[in-house]
Amino acid sequence: MTQFTRLIILISCLSLIACNDALPEFKASSFHKYIDVGVIDADLSQGGQLTALLDINQNISIWNNVNHTLVSSIANTSFAQLQYHIVMSGNKNVLVSASKTGISIFSIETGKHIATWPIKGFSNDSQVTQIAVNYMADKVFVGLNEGTIVGIDLLAKTQSLHKMHDSSVTKLFIHPNGQSVFSAGNDGTAVHWHINTGQQIWARNFNQRITSFTHDNFSEKVFVSDALNNQQVINLNTDSTVSLDYLERMRFFRQALFVANGEKLLTASSKFQLSLWDSKTGQERAFGQVRSYNFGSMILDFASVGTHKVLTLSSDGVLEVWDLADY
Repeated sequence: MTQFTRLIILISCLSLIACNDALPEFKASSFHKYIDVGVIDADLSQGGQLTALLDINQNISIWNNVNHTLVSSIANTSFAQLQYHIVMSGNKNVLVSASKTGISIFSIETGKHIATWPIKGFSNDSQVTQIAVNYMADKVFVGLNEGTIVGIDLLAKTQSLHKMHDSSVTKLFIHPNGQSVFSAGNDGTAVHWHINTGQQIWARNFNQRITSFTHDNFSEKVFVSDALNNQQVINLNTDSTVSLDYLERMRFFRQALFVANGEKLLTASSKFQLSLWDSKTGQERAFGQVRSYNFGSMILDFASVGTHKVLTLSSDGVLEVWDLADY
């Protein structure tokens, strides 16, 4: 690392500290550490009642966030290949896990295996990068490293392929209406498209790979952030755009969540810092930090509980509760 590079990093850090000193800091009202080993992937259920953890030993555990008791577990002996991704259905009936080349479906209540599906895209070297399951747990969408998204109808036992991106799919969300999907990729594109036809409803191009994306059904807004300096709140009804406003040259965002009926936006940095924004103006309102037990700790998921309450889940297996009503 050159002396000039060190100077730039120092100036950036000092700017961040100075910026944060001028903002109020919010703190978690409670926390709970579920496991003592590192977490590869994690998912908070819709409404935040459940936590699912895929740990470094390839075991999956599902926990009740109210009383912090174990709901069910899936042993690593259930898998023939290494697992990298997990997600729960909105109705909390099934959990879907993914290796590089296939998905497995399990009952959340019992942990029993339901089905396994091999995944193939347009390329023989296709690998899974993202998974999403709909509310009723009868459709799964799988994003691949070559830009294809595979749609799986579990009832009809059929698959469909949609070439939506030119490189790896980085984000994948099913609209609450169950009829459309949001996807984003390393090609810098964010797309909203029909589940059955693949027809585009809305699209936006960015200069760099997309690292963060979220959608708010109440206000029909999306937040899209690329790896450089484009962080935008976009109203899907009017296509109007608000950019996040901050002093630093750039920020890197990994996770995001709309709160307060879309009026506020909560973002997570590449590590463990949280920022709360006014989604109408792009102004930063407050900041916070999740508990960190390791140098590489990061925020893996958010969940909204009511209007102002938010849950965070970290790679240390820590669940934290935040009340953002006063910020």
